[in-house]
Amino acid sequence: MANHPLVEILVTLARADLSIVHAKSQHKAMGDRKTAQQAALTKAKAELKGHRETLASLLSRERKSNRDLESYQRRKKTATTALESGMGGADAAERQISQCTDIIDQLELDVLENLEEQDAAKIQIKASEDLEKTLTVKIESQTKADKVEIVEIRRIATEKGKERAEVISGLDTDTVRRYEQLRRAKGTAVARVVDNCCRPCQVSLPMQNISDLLRGRIVFCLKCGRWLFNAEE
Repeated sequence: MANHPLVEILVTLARADLSIVHAKSQHKAMGDRKTAQQAALTKAKAELKGHRETLASLLSRERKSNRDLESYQRRKKTATTALESGMGGADAAERQISQCTDIIDQLELDVLENLEEQDAAKIQIKASEDLEKTLTVKIESQTKADKVEIVEIRRIATEKGKERAEVISGLDTDTVRRYEQLRRAKGTAVARVVDNCCRPCQVSLPMQNISDLLRGRIVFCLKCGRWLFNAEE
């Protein structure tokens, strides 16, 4: 049940091509993964920067509120002193005390709310810092692992590339042309026969084709046009 010698050669060529495609796919997947990781890290850094800017703004607002609070507390104290000493108009002093009291109450509430927002911002900063650190460590670790894997991928691609070139050099032009056309159109130029069917397109083969295949003759799939080879090989 040996395959035709030419088919054996083409199967070897196809396997080399698949190894090269797989190596390129692995390399691309590594690049895509690194790009995604870098994007996640960039996003984490941007979020961390935003949380820090939010905290800085809250601290600035707190300082202003405290300055205003001290200012209105002094005004209230001055008005209270004037009212108690009988200096100036009592009505004006009472109005000022009332206004200052309302403003002071609101400022104290603003400060408390601001402090709560600061706590929330600090929690977000800590979470973003942890995420940035985790992503950085992960990227560094993955980069080291990728360097080792890339060496192996390149070795395989080079080895299979040489094997491919050697096989191609021993084939006639028409065979190479047909092989390349099928490979570009179908992904592979050869197909395994399983249960008397072309495995890729699942077309049942005529008994004459099965007989020819068993005799080691060249057989093409009637649907996809691939060279067929025995499943046992």
